[in-house]
Amino acid sequence: MKFLQAHSLLKGFSSDKKQRLTLVMSGQPENLSLFLRAEYALRGVDGEIQTIPFNTLHQYLLTPQESGVEECFLLFPWDFLPALDWRSGVNETLLAVEEIAQRLDSIGALFQQRNAHFFYVQAPVLPLYANAAENLRLGKQLVALALQLNAEVLSADFFSLTSYLNFGVPVASNQSGELADIIIQTVLTPVSQPRKVLVTDLDNVMWHGVIGEEGVAGVKDRPEAEGYPHFIYQTLLRKLKNQGVLLAAVSKNDPDLALAPFQRANAVLREEDFVTVLASYEGKAAQINALMAQLNLGLDACVFVDDNPVEIAAVAQALPSVTCVTFPAKVDGFAALVAQLDQLFSTTTLTEEDKQRTRLYRTRLAGMLPVASTEVNLDTFLRELEMVLHIADRTHAQQERAVQLINKTNQFNVNGVRYTEAEVNDILQQGGRLWTASLKDKHGDHGEIIACLMDRDEHIVSLVMSCRVMQRKVEQAFLGWLAGQVLTKEHISLRYLKTERNTPVEHFLIAEQFILIDGTARIARQDFAQQQQTVMSWFTLRVQE
Repeated sequence: MKFLQAHSLLKGFSSDKKQRLTLVMSGQPENLSLFLRAEYALRGVDGEIQTIPFNTLHQYLLTPQESGVEECFLLFPWDFLPALDWRSGVNETLLAVEEIAQRLDSIGALFQQRNAHFFYVQAPVLPLYANAAENLRLGKQLVALALQLNAEVLSADFFSLTSYLNFGVPVASNQSGELADIIIQTVLTPVSQPRKVLVTDLDNVMWHGVIGEEGVAGVKDRPEAEGYPHFIYQTLLRKLKNQGVLLAAVSKNDPDLALAPFQRANAVLREEDFVTVLASYEGKAAQINALMAQLNLGLDACVFVDDNPVEIAAVAQALPSVTCVTFPAKVDGFAALVAQLDQLFSTTTLTEEDKQRTRLYRTRLAGMLPVASTEVNLDTFLRELEMVLHIADRTHAQQERAVQLINKTNQFNVNGVRYTEAEVNDILQQGGRLWTASLKDKHGDHGEIIACLMDRDEHIVSLVMSCRVMQRKVEQAFLGWLAGQVLTKEHISLRYLKTERNTPVEHFLIAEQFILIDGTARIARQDFAQQQQTVMSWFTLRVQE
């Protein structure tokens, strides 16, 4: 914002929303007060700006803080150490490192007594030590002190030596508008409280791999190769737990599978490090909502971490107060995740009770009944995923991935029966057919995720789907296409056997109203195809014969 814009904006401006702000700085504010009022006005607030006399900041620190008035400190290096002030010249007396440290501690303690907003401008400083390296170190020490005040650290561009020496105005005139915008944005933004609960997914977050498909021995969370970021993530969570953060896991898995990695002798995190590990095939949003109710904590105290954008969207839609964080698909994005979680759970104090919090809450949850909650409707989100389902006939060629899926998939597997390549070929030579489906969406390519093997009588003897695309209704779209374009019998017929791991299939068959008779799941073909028209419209279907 320019001076004339600010002046014009304030002409005749009034608002019922009012706020008083004391701008505390050792130099002259010049036009900064005008810009602050203008930034208030832009946001519909009638701001009253109070300032203090020139060079009286330290005296002001000794006065009681006025209630009902926001305080904003705009600090420069010499506000911590007067010997650094350009207007006083270079100090010829060499001060000992210990003496300077003591002075910084004293002034820092005074600042910390104020309930205020702090901004620190990294203006260049005069040399105080004979050693140039020590002077550089002092500059970093001042920034560290500002950060202890939760100050927003601003670059030297906001400082003008010319203006400061000539008029006592330290703020560069061409930066006053931007500085005012930063200050008012901060003043009017509610202070974010540290989060208290971290709810994390497991597969491809806590470890690399899918525990339901690869087993405990197959997932990777050691400090090597693909496991490295997951190992670091676990050590970060262990640190957060030790500083009082409550950890919970939520996973679409069977409970014994979800817990198994935490029961290994060399596990970084143990089961007892979590207040609970929620493993079921219910929606994660519902489980998180129920958990926070049981903990008697607000949803705004919760952070949810998952690698799946569908799960992130479901929780964000159902529970907008929950902070959702995506676990990065690439290692290069991992440092940003660590920094974000560090910021969300930052704390300045740590008590003995904090260290015992997990144990106390585990005891609390042990005697409680589950809390009811509702599911979220994902239809809108799925429609906007731009999903492309590429269906391929593998009856005569390229069967390797299909056979691999049939023999590797446990959770969405209609019967758990394994077929060798020879057995698959035998079914095909007798007139059977083999289909696969690959999925792409606006987030990327998921590869071949469905394999469907049927015999010559159109009886589906194997139907499997990778668990990484669950909840996207891919299985409905695929079977809907199959019913409408390939099958000719009156009924869709699948060989169904209940296994220890295929609960998702059971849920799917019940939801779609399949009839289960003697190891077979059946539904009227035309009825099913008609029911799936809406879901199929969310996909671009491409068929390779």
